[in-house]
Amino acid sequence: TRLRGAGDLLATAGIDERTGGRTDCDGHGTAVAGLLAASPGRGDDLVGMAPGARVLTIRQTGTGPDGRPAGDVDSLARAITLAVDAGADVVNLSEAACLTADRAARDGARLRAALRAAARRDVVVVAAAGNLGVGGCTGGAPVGEVALPGWFAEDVLTVGASGPDGAPAEFTVPGPWVDVAAPGTGLRSLAVGGGLRGGLDGTSFAAPWVAGLVALVRERFPDLTAAEAVDRVLATARRPAGGRDPLVGH
Repeated sequence: TRLRGAGDLLATAGIDERTGGRTDCDGHGTAVAGLLAASPGRGDDLVGMAPGARVLTIRQTGTGPDGRPAGDVDSLARAITLAVDAGADVVNLSEAACLTADRAARDGARLRAALRAAARRDVVVVAAAGNLGVGGCTGGAPVGEVALPGWFAEDVLTVGASGPDGAPAEFTVPGPWVDVAAPGTGLRSLAVGGGLRGGLDGTSFAAPWVAGLVALVRERFPDLTAAEAVDRVLATARRPAGGRDPLVGH
């Protein structure tokens, strides 16, 4: 199959080989994966951006073994390293958290190292810009707030959300690290247990459009490095009227 589990970092004893990261308690990962790589021929007209891509699943956030929300920037760093070690060419991170810059530099050290290591190993990491009101993101208050992973800009391709008219979605978190934007409102994708779910809003659902695009670029031009594939995406983006801006990037 095109779906392979690489690990569950929320399991009590660390990586749980029994589920391999394929357990989805809230449907978020399933919806993201559908937008990225759903195949035609499932009895519906949903097709992901890269319908021929092989998908590697790692669960590092969601509901923990005790039923409470789990996962943090350190487990995210572990997940990136696990994906790279498993041979991923493109890593999609449909999550974000906002912190003050001082705290982000301190608490995000392992995440930054994982992103830097992925870049050195020629892997493209694509991340959501974040949603206002989620993950501590307030849109600039308190002063000095930054969004992770996007703040580590040189090693991650950060994606904001746009609406049907191409304008920024009202919830997308701005920042000078935002590179591009993709549709992130009123979407539909695969649901856990089969069928489709609609009404999907968030930068989580914008990121897989771009991750899928990068996968297509790397498939079509296998000699391009990760940095060159990212440059291709940035260079061909539809420019905002006023030039690059902190909501939709390029």
